[in-house]
Amino acid sequence: MTNKELDELKAQFPPLPKEKPLAYKIYNYLKTNARGYKNRVKADVLMSEFGITDNKTLRSYIQEIRESEILQKIICSEAGSNGGYWVAANQKEVSKTLDHLYKRAIEMLKNYSILRNKARLNGQKRIKLTKYQKDCIESILGGEEDIKEVDGETKVTGPEFDIDVNVAELLGNEYYVHADFGGTELVSKIPANRVIKTGDKIRVFFDLKKIHFFDPETEKSI
Repeated sequence: MTNKELDELKAQFPPLPKEKPLAYKIYNYLKTNARGYKNRVKADVLMSEFGITDNKTLRSYIQEIRESEILQKIICSEAGSNGGYWVAANQKEVSKTLDHLYKRAIEMLKNYSILRNKARLNGQKRIKLTKYQKDCIESILGGEEDIKEVDGETKVTGPEFDIDVNVAELLGNEYYVHADFGGTELVSKIPANRVIKTGDKIRVFFDLKKIHFFDPETEKSI
């Protein structure tokens, strides 16, 4: 192998960031001692092992590991007295952690919406997310969602999609737009601040604060 080829190979594996080497040590510790849910390590054990004084700091290191493109193992977590951190041993454990994080995200958004509405009743006309709230939501949702200003209000939205308009009904000050979405008819309610016609291609997103889940068998809200 020539020096040039060696340099090209090294470039594919950039060195670990030096500013927080503790994240790398925590990652190696979990790889060695906590493979699989049954071997999970509690937060207080990790904090004692690495001299971390609070849960918030530990979570920031776990987040850094999860965001790293170099540290490839998936770190799972579970809250509660019987919870902890571990390296996923199979897809089922990954799915369980994803469900847990998503439920936390939805719960946080619901609580935010409740408190925002109460604050409005007490005279605050417009309430926007603080930087800390945005960071929390982005960290829970894993970067798949966006926080943006829509119609003068902060919205937490899901992934965006381009759709082809099959039917556009103008009803008062809003459109009801019908489109095919992966084989399912999607009906979107869109403010009439611009003209939308059949055949147009438009971009839509989902407002996570307004998502409702229903059991497919009982049809009850969950």
